[in-house]
Amino acid sequence: MSIKSVHAGHGGRKNGNTWTDPGAVGCGYKEAEVARTITAMMVKKTGLKDISDNFGTNANTIVNNVASNINKCADGWHISNHLNAFNGTATGVEVLYGSSASKATAAKLSAAIAKALGLVDRGPKDGTWLGIARNSGAGKKVLLIEWGFIDNPSDMKALMNSMEKAVDGALDVFGYLSSSSNESIAAQKVSFKIGDKVKIVDALYRDSDGTGRTTVSRNKTGTITRIVTGKKPYLIDSLGWAHQNDIQLITTNNTAKKIGDTVIVQSFATNYQTGQKIPSWVKGKKYKIKQIKSVNQSNSKVAYLLDDVNSWFLEQDVD
Repeated sequence: MSIKSVHAGHGGRKNGNTWTDPGAVGCGYKEAEVARTITAMMVKKTGLKDISDNFGTNANTIVNNVASNINKCADGWHISNHLNAFNGTATGVEVLYGSSASKATAAKLSAAIAKALGLVDRGPKDGTWLGIARNSGAGKKVLLIEWGFIDNPSDMKALMNSMEKAVDGALDVFGYLSSSSNESIAAQKVSFKIGDKVKIVDALYRDSDGTGRTTVSRNKTGTITRIVTGKKPYLIDSLGWAHQNDIQLITTNNTAKKIGDTVIVQSFATNYQTGQKIPSWVKGKKYKIKQIKSVNQSNSKVAYLLDDVNSWFLEQDVD
């Protein structure tokens, strides 16, 4: 299963520069702030759902709010970002697992981050006692990452200097390709196609950029009618836009192509979907699909935006 949510530990409500719970502090850093920097980087690279709590007024409320947020997400991996503190010299990376079934993945994750940072791999640790693990459902696989010791200057120097490398290493454990651009990662992760029927398990959005969040359609079913490369790439009927974590597949349209597929423009193609004539040098060549949209034009129900030529083609004109 893929990652369904990520969050920064501690935090809660912030008043000026003061957090309800800053977490561990050391070397001029606050755990809540460093963890949010890591979380923001993971979200930017993958479009993951950030469920950090910025409203809790005490430590227990923050934990309960995060557990509640996890339970609102689909089953799968849920990542919690933290930093350790001890005596100023303790060092290394470790990952706490919320159930014994997740121990092997926790070990891989700890090793990957430690390698990227050049720190000691402290390995997987039993985290079944964690509030976010105890209070989340059986299908929620919680992993709490301790990205080093905040009171150890060497650990913090390594983390600040190699944070992106370490984040990429962590994401690679779950199949996210660190060597790809954000757009390429999004394309490789696409698992839905136009025509697929889906159940809405979380929020939808007014726009594909992630604005206008609403939960009124949660638990409804719908059909994907358009796919773009935004943060919320799937348009579900006229209900709104969704990230892949917001929907679950019910039935699939096996005939439709998807973003990232390579197609050839047919030699008999005459006009772009927008009406202009297709020049001869475009035909017979391979292109990758950048975007997909529903149409009702000629013999086509969908159109594809192809790279390089950056133009829309009817499905009847590509193979």
